[in-house]
Amino acid sequence: MVMDVAASGSQAVELSYVSAGVNLTPRTLDWLSSNNLIAYGSHSSIHLYQPQTQGNGGKVVQTLCGHKGRVNAVRWLNAVGESHSVKPEFVTASSDSTVRVWSCVDGLFVNTSIMKGHEGTVNDVSGLFMSKSNALALVASSGSDFTIKLWKRSEFGDNFTLVDSINLKNSLCVSLEATALPGVGLHTALLAVSTETMSIQLYSVNFCSQGKDSVNKLTSLIGHEDWVRGLSFTPIGDHADLFMASSSQDGSVRVWKISLNESADPTSETESPSHEFKMEKKSFSLGSKSFSVALETVLLGHEGWVYAAKWFPTAKGSNLQLLTFSCDHTIILWSPDEETGVWFEKARLGNVGGEALGFLGGAVGPQGLSVVAHSHQGSLNLWHFSTEEDRWCPKPICCGHFDEVTDLAWEPNGHFLLSVSADQTTRLHAQWSTSPAVNQQGAWYEMARPQIHGYGMNSIATLPDFRFVSAADEKIARAFGAPRNTLENLRILSGVEVSDELLETSSEPMGATVPALGLSNKAVFTEETEVNKTKKGQNEDDTSYFTRQLLKEPPTDDFLSQNSLWPETMKLYGHGYDVYSVAASHNGRFVATACKATVAEHARIILWETDSWEKVHDFDGSGHSLTVTQMCFSPDDSFLLSVSRDRNWTIHGTDKDAASYRLLASSDKKTGVHSRIIWTCCWSHDSAFFATASREGICAVWSSDHLRDAQTKDAVAVATKDWLAGPTKAFPESVTSLAFSPRLLSGDSVYLLAIGTESGTVHLASFSSSSTDSWIILSTIDNLHSATISRVSFRPEHPSRSAEFTDELMLATSSHDHSVKIFTLRPSLMAS
Repeated sequence: MVMDVAASGSQAVELSYVSAGVNLTPRTLDWLSSNNLIAYGSHSSIHLYQPQTQGNGGKVVQTLCGHKGRVNAVRWLNAVGESHSVKPEFVTASSDSTVRVWSCVDGLFVNTSIMKGHEGTVNDVSGLFMSKSNALALVASSGSDFTIKLWKRSEFGDNFTLVDSINLKNSLCVSLEATALPGVGLHTALLAVSTETMSIQLYSVNFCSQGKDSVNKLTSLIGHEDWVRGLSFTPIGDHADLFMASSSQDGSVRVWKISLNESADPTSETESPSHEFKMEKKSFSLGSKSFSVALETVLLGHEGWVYAAKWFPTAKGSNLQLLTFSCDHTIILWSPDEETGVWFEKARLGNVGGEALGFLGGAVGPQGLSVVAHSHQGSLNLWHFSTEEDRWCPKPICCGHFDEVTDLAWEPNGHFLLSVSADQTTRLHAQWSTSPAVNQQGAWYEMARPQIHGYGMNSIATLPDFRFVSAADEKIARAFGAPRNTLENLRILSGVEVSDELLETSSEPMGATVPALGLSNKAVFTEETEVNKTKKGQNEDDTSYFTRQLLKEPPTDDFLSQNSLWPETMKLYGHGYDVYSVAASHNGRFVATACKATVAEHARIILWETDSWEKVHDFDGSGHSLTVTQMCFSPDDSFLLSVSRDRNWTIHGTDKDAASYRLLASSDKKTGVHSRIIWTCCWSHDSAFFATASREGICAVWSSDHLRDAQTKDAVAVATKDWLAGPTKAFPESVTSLAFSPRLLSGDSVYLLAIGTESGTVHLASFSSSSTDSWIILSTIDNLHSATISRVSFRPEHPSRSAEFTDELMLATSSHDHSVKIFTLRPSLMAS
């Protein structure tokens, strides 16, 4: 097992959860059976996921950064025969024109080789160990430059070097696969390549211990009527033969048999009766050996493109099994009949509804008892074969957003985390407690998908009583409330405190569905649920049908996409352009919204009262002239802080009766400390300080004492540098997110801040206004994300948790690299 250590020299910072979707390319996931590790690409990162084992939930155990472009292919290096090496390795291909090899060193995977040679995007890759020691290795890569590069690592070296290049003459390689060729020695490999011509070309790659390495074209196979998307090899028992499966966009899968001929003469064949039907054979020679290739069978059963085919691991005496993945929402398990040899459909897996397209690829797990698949929505689906029930059962597996994550927010009591993304979804993340009655540190999973929208999401704010408001690339903000079925499952799986009165109220919706051409989640009540069960298929306005389910384990992607929506309770109209940021007061009374703006007229902030959802105030003179990038209320709800692209911050404060807010103070570009866009802001837990940070990397902490004075005056105060609580802190890159911890770090004046940057680094720093060293960097987590961090947020403290984990804090981060991460922090180890 490998574990990701986020702290340097201690466990002050420990990775607890990673949620990230799979890139939308067919070959970006692979499963290593020996270590039970699933490697998949997400944005420019590679995540190593360890599925759920007995008593432990599955989780991402390591994230690898290095590529500067999208990861397009991930493949474990295949071993030859009885491999003596215990060091697993995998290879990745990226849009940054590079191929990288990652090796396990002291329990962690590190980048050990970078191969540069392609002149454009690298689309596919395959790797193969070519010696029993696994020292000699071959990597084949294909790119948009119409070439296939062959890379070699010698038995006495660590780096891969380019040994040959195959020019496809303006024909794009669609997929490739390398395997050992039986009967010709360990140093010879067989390479299968499919191209735009719909043919499959076979090459031999020979690494000579003495002399020059050679690459030779052997033959071409035709038969498919569209591009061949997937290739896969498997040996046939103890024979020196191979089966190759090819999956195509024509909806078919072809199985080819590659056999070692008994005679060295490829033209000689055993005579057979003239009336016997014989398949056409292609023959080729390698040295003194002769081989033939013949079509074994054509498998027809899918109704769409077949993106991938994977062979099950074969044990002695076991029957062959082939798995095919299609965009028709199905995965078919094929196997030949032991007596007749006729291939038949043994099982069919998949999901029903929820996504417009189906599966892009997948892999087979240890001993062939598990199957994982990834889809066009970046989701993962896992099935495990139950020998007791004699069937394939869906199992929970972590996944996440498949586009930039733009914002996140904790539920006010910290029971769960909500995230929004440009992938047009809102997702709910919570811990799976093995015993909900007792608060335990369980594995995190996506427990609900409250919103599946038609626009990219920009911002989210949570409210008490399991409500939230979200903003997307549209002129309105939308409010949602949790349905009863979601609350039931959160109480069962995560121990969330939900009153019986709330669950038993019949006026509250049980779930939600989405109209076929609508963007609003329609509430479903108990009576309507029963109607849907009996009249399913008659209401064409709904794209999915809600069915109440009480879960015993975290939900599958099929459930999340159809059965976990939250009903929409209100639309908030008032802005002239797309709503960009939202914020909610801690008491749940107010919500503030702001939209994209290029003039002061549209840079206003609208304040809404949540009981009636009426406008309380429309701040035409909000003090801003460009887009408000973030807003946040002070913990005591006395002030509303906003920052903008106009390089200023403003603060609106409450009147004496706290019935509304008015503009109290603002910064000035001439006397302020920020010269570029102010991206982020936050408040300390005691409302004594607020912080701002900008594109030029300046972080500033301001005292709120001057705001108390401004509340007693009618004029708008203009902040100067005298308002600063200490010196500013400069970072070498843009600071994109800030958050104060929910309690003091030590003593009575030291605060802890999390600082997220444009490169994906997070700094943990202490701040004290009474110390000569106001800023101290306690920890820097490099390569936390591979792209801009959009939000950092500490988990609110709650008595049920703080009693047991007194020294622990939880920090959530979101990034444009498609991921949401949660860390456990131990401040006492930082301070020491």
